[in-house]
Amino acid sequence: MAEFDMYEMTTIRPKNVINMDRKGTDTSFALIFFAFVILWIIIDIWGYSAGNLYRINGPVDTGGNFCGISNGYEEHKYLYFIDPTNSTTQL
Repeated sequence: MAEFDMYEMTTIRPKNVINMDRKGTDTSFALIFFAFVILWIIIDIWGYSAGNLYRINGPVDTGGNFCGISNGYEEHKYLYFIDPTNSTTQL
């Protein structure tokens, strides 16, 4: 049975690989991807500068009023949750 040297097996390569004319194969996809990333960054900057981040995760009551922001609710900074399992809960 012949013995194999692992170093020799990993260094065996075809001779034409190094001298091969190499070029990118996915340039169209890369251009589309980078255009998408740039567009996403532009939308992110626009949303951050023109939007209200508090409205994304701010507390809202059942009438659509934002606690601490909407007119008449500036002094109510916290949302009150009613227990849905207890029917005797009153506002």
